Amino acid sequence: MLYKENNIPEESFIDLMSNTTFTDKQIDKRVKAMEARVYPAATELNLNRIATGAASGAYTPTDEEAAAVAEFSTFLQEMAAYKEVVIADNNLLIETIAYEKATARLEQYPLADGKPEWVEHIFKGWDMDEEGNQIPICETVTHPAINPLPPMVPGYDDDGNEIQVPNPEIVKDEAERAAAQTIVDSTSDAAKGLADDRKPEVVPNPCED
Repeated sequence: MLYKENNIPEESFIDLMSNTTFTDKQIDKRVKAMEARVYPAATELNLNRIATGAASGAYTPTDEEAAAVAEFSTFLQEMAAYKEVVIADNNLLIETIAYEKATARLEQYPLADGKPEWVEHIFKGWDMDEEGNQIPICETVTHPAINPLPPMVPGYDDDGNEIQVPNPEIVKDEAERAAAQTIVDSTSDAAKGLADDRKPEVVPNPCED
């Protein structure tokens, strides 16, 4: 991690391209450890004693001590600002990961609708034709249609009588989709932009040309 001349890190330690997030407690502990590397506990205690004594009038610090206390105070203020940047990055990453999971959930077909037959062209490698030109080796796989689930299934009322009830699998699927849509609708533009940046590079499939 790079540091500025005043020992403040140049960048947040949150890796926005990873899926590693932190709790507030973990962030606080890590920032305190960074502070301790610059101002060990004994040094911090001594500077705080000087500052407290000067504030109460019980002690008159030397010019060197006063300068050290002022520098320490500035350092703590800048580290507090740095911590806010870390927290903001962490919250953005948490929001982005939730958005990615929600969009992935919505990309799944609704159980009530089923899924039509679809064809997949699988790239298996490269070969050469008779003229020495490189040609792709492809495999075409046709996936059968997936039928929709029945909207109603047998069930029982409170008296034990057999009745038709909403299919619980569809109910669960629709609830999960609704929850995912709520997340997508409430996601900030910043998180959506980060999600775009985090998408893996799409390698063209030569079998789909």
